[in-house]
Amino acid sequence: MAHRFHNIVIAFLLAFTCGLTARADVIYDETMLPMIIADLYQELLENEVDVDCEQLEEDLLSLHDHPINLNSTSAEELSRLPFLSDEQIDAILMLAYRRPLISTYELMLVEQLEDYEIRNMLPFVTVAPPEEQTEISVGDLLSKARHQMLIRTDARNIENNGNDPFYAAIRYKMQCRDKIELGLTIERDPHEPFYYKTKTYGADFYGGYMQLANIGKLLKLVIGDYRVGFGEGLTMSNNFAYNSKLAYTQNRGFRREGISRKSSTAEYNFMRGIAATARLGIADLSLFYSARKIDGNSEAGKFPAISQTGYHRTERELEDKRAVWQQIVGANLTLRLKRLRLGITFAENLLGDTLSPKSNYYNVNYFRGKRQANIGLNYSYQHHLVSLFGEVATSQNRHWGIAALTGISLHPASNIQVVAVHRYYSPYQDNMLAGSLGSSSRLTDEHGILLGADLKPVLGLQLTAYADIYRYYHPHYSLRAPANGYDLLLKAQYQHSERQLFGFRLRSKFRGGEYTHSLRFQANISVGAFRSQTTVEGNLAHGTDTLTSYIADAAAMSNPKMTFGALLAQQVEYSFSVPVTLQVRAEAFYAPNWNNRFYLYENDVLYAMNIPALYGIGTRCFLNLRYAVNEHLSLYLKVSETVLQRRWHSEHSGTTLPHQTDLHLMARVKW
Repeated sequence: MAHRFHNIVIAFLLAFTCGLTARADVIYDETMLPMIIADLYQELLENEVDVDCEQLEEDLLSLHDHPINLNSTSAEELSRLPFLSDEQIDAILMLAYRRPLISTYELMLVEQLEDYEIRNMLPFVTVAPPEEQTEISVGDLLSKARHQMLIRTDARNIENNGNDPFYAAIRYKMQCRDKIELGLTIERDPHEPFYYKTKTYGADFYGGYMQLANIGKLLKLVIGDYRVGFGEGLTMSNNFAYNSKLAYTQNRGFRREGISRKSSTAEYNFMRGIAATARLGIADLSLFYSARKIDGNSEAGKFPAISQTGYHRTERELEDKRAVWQQIVGANLTLRLKRLRLGITFAENLLGDTLSPKSNYYNVNYFRGKRQANIGLNYSYQHHLVSLFGEVATSQNRHWGIAALTGISLHPASNIQVVAVHRYYSPYQDNMLAGSLGSSSRLTDEHGILLGADLKPVLGLQLTAYADIYRYYHPHYSLRAPANGYDLLLKAQYQHSERQLFGFRLRSKFRGGEYTHSLRFQANISVGAFRSQTTVEGNLAHGTDTLTSYIADAAAMSNPKMTFGALLAQQVEYSFSVPVTLQVRAEAFYAPNWNNRFYLYENDVLYAMNIPALYGIGTRCFLNLRYAVNEHLSLYLKVSETVLQRRWHSEHSGTTLPHQTDLHLMARVKW
């Protein structure tokens, strides 16, 4: 019985994969939207970018419902598409400036855009006559409002979670064009009680927001939950920032959204209060204030760290829930000239209790205290041949630390782009509100340079490579001495036809004595209503966390050695004539070392994402079903199962039992 689901999935894959060899004539198909989003997630995953994928997917699907009119758009609006470079945005605007577009397929005239990049754009853009700026009453807006309700429930890790494996979430959104948006979120994780003293009543997490946008000089006003990010993120950034190394290499790495509403179920790294941005001539002024309680183990007015998990299941987690007040106040002023943008950002972090990390070899220079001020200057200059960007920031600590990032992007031809980005984060720089390019999530004590190139030598072929070399001058977590590191990547993508896309990726990473070399091949083939994705990956790793019995072998753990890992995954998807889409994947993996682990993005129910760490020896499979009952109601189902051939233990991921099954259900109602 335990393997019956596996057998059904494998039989389905064998039955349908055999027919996916012919070449299709269909050019572009908006039903490929989930694949476009999956590709974007996979890139973020490979570059270890900490991003709220739930929020990202909702933003992209909102753009899909309200596409950008290419005849009346702007650079700021097109920059919401994270897969476009600044050069491509300029070229699209120039095309529409010459004469109004008649069809989205005129994007083929932009030589900077490859066919697959146009495919990525099509679900989010449209062509219509330029919109006239007319007065719209609040009554007219509300009468045309669109509403959406999401109801989700999961049964997670059914075999191991005892009598309470259930997750539940409800989300509501009302949207009136791009002017007014209102949202509410309620969530409860497995094992979280419905009542606990004065901290929990019903669900574990409640969130909401109201957003007004593009009303006169008011660009945006958010009351409730929101995120903020400016410049390169060295002063203030907790919003979605496409700051991966691959994105910088392709000149997509230094755009921030400013102020944006937070509508996801994430319980960490957001602000709650009020924020606004107004346009005053050539300047944009943003002001923000947040006050909310965060999780932390506070005793006698001190706490060692902020809890980021969002789980409140055990007595200790419940005691730490909302135990520390945090207030954040700040402002940003950005001057927008023709090609030059200059900004200054100030943010102050005020804690109700004193942050006092437990002394350890790696955290000597971490911030300690109740109050931290941060200030930074950022700039960007765009030209058709060169782009310059950067930010310099300082943060209050025992000494005022310095963080500096500066870069240049050269594009001498439409098919060539070269990038260099230098960063320096001093040992005393430990800004709790920052988020930017780095080898780890904590931007402190690091000196590095990123060199990258993006080439399109022939039609359909894209070559991308980067080398990121860095150094730590003091001990870091798991490194008891100064150390060097590097991250090298070579990626090739070839689109043989509109429905056949092949990818190759070679990557090598080294950090303080541990290294991993990986090679991946991926093929995406579509024929009519069928889509197939085949992934083959292997890696070599050197580390100390070796697969052993359930009780770790101390001798094996103390003698690191080279280990080999392998992954084979086959996924097929079929869209029936009725509004039903079925997606199935089977994976087999061999990862005897934690550094051999594999990450492969999985489609899930709407606005959900799952990227499990595949570690050990075993198989995994899942089945996704999407059924659009009518224009108002859609149903989603996902069943997944992981089977390990033996039990294993890891200091990184705890104890995992050999069999795990998850069931996800969601209903979406739109009116």
